Amino acid sequence: MDKIIYWDTHETVLFAVEELERLMKGAGTESSISDRTLFTILNEKKVSRIILIGTEEYNSFTEKNITIQNDGFALVHYEKDTWIIGNEPRSILYGVYSYCRERFGYRWIELEEETIQPI
Repeated sequence: MDKIIYWDTHETVLFAVEELERLMKGAGTESSISDRTLFTILNEKKVSRIILIGTEEYNSFTEKNITIQNDGFALVHYEKDTWIIGNEPRSILYGVYSYCRERFGYRWIELEEETIQPI
């Protein structure tokens, strides 16, 4: 089971969390959700974690600062953690869709249709 951890309670970030959970479930992957209060830097339980976070907050955890332009986002994979980092709440949502495309093979061909294609 993957653990989704989110930092910000902005409505767009909360929507990104809901979308990630929904798309993961559609791909057959179970997940649980928690806010940052349960986050520890060390992944002691060695579970797969997907962390939705803003650029400034991410940079406070690492010695290597990441720079993202405008509405950009970054996906950073480290051990069992995947960080979806965005400059803005909207950027985090874009990152969620990119992550789902990368990990599960989602494709959005039409507005009303989601397709999972083998990776």
